[in-house]
Amino acid sequence: MQDRPIKGAIGWKKYEIILDVPSESSLIAYGVLVNGPGQVWLDDFAFEVIAKDSETTNKSRGMQLSSPTNTDFEQ
Repeated sequence: MQDRPIKGAIGWKKYEIILDVPSESSLIAYGVLVNGPGQVWLDDFAFEVIAKDSETTNKSRGMQLSSPTNTDFEQ
């Protein structure tokens, strides 16, 4: 959600992230980043399979990864 950050104190709101996950994937890692003071709360977190032609929310990156990258942390 780097192109649509959540800023300021707001009430509960639903956010969705839609990503293509390669079929050979065996693990999905996820987390939350907080930049500066504050806190974040999550509730009713879920993974869902959706229509294959659904548009992803990572439009700003302009790329689709099919395998792990920079696994030696040199980039």
